[in-house]
Amino acid sequence: MRIRIPLAGRIIRKNEDGTTAVEFAILAFPLFLLILGILDVSLLLLGNYQLDNAVADVARQIRTGQVQSAGVTLDQFKTRICDRLIVFKGTCTERLFVEVKTFPDYASIQFADPVKEETVTVTNPDGSTTTETREVFDESVEGDFTTGVGTAGSIVGIRVFYLWEMLVPFVADLLKQDTVNDGLVLLSTAAAFRNEPYK
Repeated sequence: MRIRIPLAGRIIRKNEDGTTAVEFAILAFPLFLLILGILDVSLLLLGNYQLDNAVADVARQIRTGQVQSAGVTLDQFKTRICDRLIVFKGTCTERLFVEVKTFPDYASIQFADPVKEETVTVTNPDGSTTTETREVFDESVEGDFTTGVGTAGSIVGIRVFYLWEMLVPFVADLLKQDTVNDGLVLLSTAAAFRNEPYK
């Protein structure tokens, strides 16, 4: 005796059309997130490397007296740094902060912490309010640039900060990067030198 399998049952059993599309749909989101995360970290490292090199290059203009002789302003100095940064185009000068100071000797070079804690009141969806502490970059770190660059023979310390926005916000948390101003990564570099006797 022959058992007949209904036609509908055979079609359901044998039809595997679309399995690749379903599998891709399941794996696509994590895959693209991983690729975007790798790209994000690569840009962050490239940006940090470029910032180091740009500051070393532009700080030499202070050391050799070019900045002092030309009467360069803080905004012009920031532009000189940003011109050397490929991945920082657009909002570079708005997110770039430069602190330059003179010191009596190398042992006394010390800068204040640019990150402050701020308590804010947050309104919850249910209408209640809570307070939370967050870290905020102190944009007032920039002092008097004209006196900060010093004169011939001055010992100068320079710090440059950039507020970097990540493409994938939680990547900074995975990298254990401290964030300020609601998710921006603070890139920084510094240099210390004695100005040459350019006069």
